[in-house]
Amino acid sequence: MEQAELLAGATTWQSALQHATAWLESAGVESARVDALIFAQEIAGTSQVFLTVPSKMQLAQFATWIARRAKREPLQHILGKMWFYGLELLSSPAAFIVRPETELVAEAGIKILQRLLTSRLDNTERVPLVLDLCTGSGAIALAIWQNVPRVQIVAVEKSDQAAQVAKQNFARYQADIELVTGDALEVIPALTEQVDLVISNPPYVPGTHELSPEVLQDPALALWGGGADGLVFPLQLLEVAWQYLRPGGSVVMEHSVEQGTALAAKAYSLGYSAVEICPDLTGRDRWLQAVKPQK
Repeated sequence: MEQAELLAGATTWQSALQHATAWLESAGVESARVDALIFAQEIAGTSQVFLTVPSKMQLAQFATWIARRAKREPLQHILGKMWFYGLELLSSPAAFIVRPETELVAEAGIKILQRLLTSRLDNTERVPLVLDLCTGSGAIALAIWQNVPRVQIVAVEKSDQAAQVAKQNFARYQADIELVTGDALEVIPALTEQVDLVISNPPYVPGTHELSPEVLQDPALALWGGGADGLVFPLQLLEVAWQYLRPGGSVVMEHSVEQGTALAAKAYSLGYSAVEICPDLTGRDRWLQAVKPQK
């Protein structure tokens, strides 16, 4: 019997999840059980799905979603939403799907800004300015806006379609974030040496990397960094960040596991100090943090 027929004939969430998990595993989905459970909870409207009995309509919806996931459509696209730093965000194929390691990038930026604000004795001083380059869905900008008081944020995105996703996410939280549609590598003259924090999850994937079917459904513009090593864009972004930063300002940028050494060398050559290549929760080098020294 086909997986779809087995699923349609289920009478409990437990049996439905069992068939769905087997179906997704046979399709190569690594997070089969977790994804199936998330779908069930969404459809049932509760995290306690095993305390409820699914209706035929709910099982039909569940089977539809599982079938789409078995074709390796990302879970976030099916649900139309994703989660980041405690936020529920709109998700669509127009913008990059945020992933857990990027939360560490956002957290680093938040800590830098919190230290900056607490170090000031005069509360009337200017509001710190943050520039989120390649904002995509706006996830990093929103995480900072939600967690740091008295901060001005400008988010830049080249893709018109991705910018629309960010705009909707900002509106959902009524976030006072300025959205600029433009190339992250083209410096905005009015912001030269005015920014306290440049933060970015830029395109950085090396051209030699093989990606999963799910990741390949992210916009190509948000993935590939340029060249076999993926460093063309990230190296240029470090130069752009230097132009934006005021003395004492910081840059935080996500990168691939093998790019840390080259990016650190570039940062030092530009004049950055306190250059750090920082690990994710698995111990892999995944983001750079550096400071533009005081004059």
